[in-house]
Amino acid sequence: MNCSSRTIALWISLAAVLITNCQAKVIRMNSYAEGLEAAKLNNAILVVLVHGSNWNTWGEQLNTEIFKSSAFESSLPDATLVFADVDILQSPGEAEKKANETRNRGWDSKAVYTYPAISVYAPDGTLLSTCQGSALPESLALARSAIHDLIALALQYENLKKQAQKAYADNDAQRELQALAELGAMPLTRLPQLLERIKTLDPKDAAGHAARLSFPRWNNLLADITKRTQGGQAAEAEAELNTMLESKAYSREQRALLLVALGNCHRLQKDHQEQAAAAFKKALQVAPDSFAGQMAERILSAWYQDHAKQSITKGQDKHVGP
Repeated sequence: MNCSSRTIALWISLAAVLITNCQAKVIRMNSYAEGLEAAKLNNAILVVLVHGSNWNTWGEQLNTEIFKSSAFESSLPDATLVFADVDILQSPGEAEKKANETRNRGWDSKAVYTYPAISVYAPDGTLLSTCQGSALPESLALARSAIHDLIALALQYENLKKQAQKAYADNDAQRELQALAELGAMPLTRLPQLLERIKTLDPKDAAGHAARLSFPRWNNLLADITKRTQGGQAAEAEAELNTMLESKAYSREQRALLLVALGNCHRLQKDHQEQAAAAFKKALQVAPDSFAGQMAERILSAWYQDHAKQSITKGQDKHVGP
């Protein structure tokens, strides 16, 4: 999973409360495979720099100024961490190519679409997230902050896992449910069977955790509503969205996405443009700074300028969940 810097920042305030900033113990390994073994042995988070030592100058700056920096190491939370790197060489000789392939053995390149990148792994080798592209700004100060925050987030993830495991051992369903819900909401790879366990602990979904965690990705939601509307199922799609909007379980951002989907449903129907504009306007009111709110604002400006010019009250929505 890729983490945006904004999403990570929302979790760091929580992580900072639970993790004291002292000097970390960093174990530096010479290869990805060695890093995995050391992480498992020490029950530690593995941090991997993916770079190109013979062609990517920005990656080498990260390597020398941050990744290998004792000052950066001393700024990290008090925990054992394992550092390793994956070197993507450009036009290596045959011998160098073989040696580097051996060094990178076991690493999966699918999560990386640009270089450099920073990936964090759980002690069992599960890839939690990769920081790259716009989330890893080409500024040493900003990149240092982004990497620091990603590591703190991964440590918070492990801390919540331990809380959930202890609650399970203590037969404390409420504490386990809360820890699992917080884990599921984190912008990191979700634990296997997490949602199923939450449904077992709260079969009626009284707290709304299952509803929030089952919420579809925005592109899938919009594609589904568009397809059904164009296929003659507009009334059914509209009814389903309105039912979801009546629930108090969903977050403000999720409600804004539902309203954007509802607006799109109306937009595709003849003589429903007033309803479409109203839904987009409501999405902007509910979560103006969210992705969905900004999407609604762009749609209003492009297609419904009269509505966009009207003053918008950014008030509280009584249906918004936690």
